[in-house]
Amino acid sequence: MVIAGPSHVVLIELDTGEFHLVASPSTESCTRVISVDRITGALLHDRVQGVDVFSTEAEGMAYVSSLGRVKSSIEGHCAIGYRVLAGVGAMCIVTKVRTSMILPSGEKVYCATETTWVKMQLIQPRPPLAKGEARNLSSLMDAPIDGLHFFCEDYDLTRTYAQQVCRPKLPP
Repeated sequence: MVIAGPSHVVLIELDTGEFHLVASPSTESCTRVISVDRITGALLHDRVQGVDVFSTEAEGMAYVSSLGRVKSSIEGHCAIGYRVLAGVGAMCIVTKVRTSMILPSGEKVYCATETTWVKMQLIQPRPPLAKGEARNLSSLMDAPIDGLHFFCEDYDLTRTYAQQVCRPKLPP
C-alpha cells in the first residue's frame, strides 16, 4: 500500500545509543530501516526482508523497538541531509511541508517549512571535533533551510525534462 501524500520518516535513538531511520516513502509500497553505524557513521541498509525492509511502517517500528528501549524519536516527512564530522553525525529531518505547486504531470513539489537537525554521537577512535570542524558543523546546522528548500518525491527537479524522458529504462 502506497502512503497518500508526502513520505513519512521516524528517526529513533535507542537507549544503547544506536540510531535508526524508519522510512516509508510514498513512492514505494514498503518501509525501510536505515541504521547508522555507531563507529563510522555510515548509513547501513542491506535490503533484507524482515531486517531492514518491511511491508508496513508498524512492522519496521516493531523491529527497531525489539533492538532496545526507545530513548527518543522525531517524526518527519523526509531526511534531506546527513553529514559526519569527526565523532558526530548530523541528520536534517523535514518535520513540516507545504505543497508549493503541482507539476503538469501531477507530481507535487513540496517546500520544507520546518526542519530540525539531530546530532548523533559516534564511537570513534578519533579526537573530538576541532574548533574549525565544530564551527563548520554549527554553520551547517544554523544555515536557513525553512521555506528555502524544495523537493519532489517522484520527479528529479535538478534535471531537465528532456534528460528524464530520454534516459534509458533500467530492467526491474
